[in-house]
Amino acid sequence: MKKQRNMFQAKEQDKSPENAPGEMKISDLPYRQFRIMIMKMLTMSRTAMHEQSKNLNKEKIVLNIKNLGTKVYNNLIKKFTRGGSTAD
Repeated sequence: MKKQRNMFQAKEQDKSPENAPGEMKISDLPYRQFRIMIMKMLTMSRTAMHEQSKNLNKEKIVLNIKNLGTKVYNNLIKKFTRGGSTAD
């Protein structure tokens, strides 16, 4: 019984994973097509990074505006509660 189980495991390990229909292994591509595919992938990743960077910059601007608003608000509160001026 033990030998049968080992033979079954060996058969399972020999099976190579099949590609989805329409997909090619990179090793099957000619050099020129490989370079084109890599350039497309790099371009897509660069575009995605640029979009994320723009979104991050927008978030930073919003946070800076909120912080500035908080500082102005705090200075106004100090001024009106003390009756004096602010030296900021």
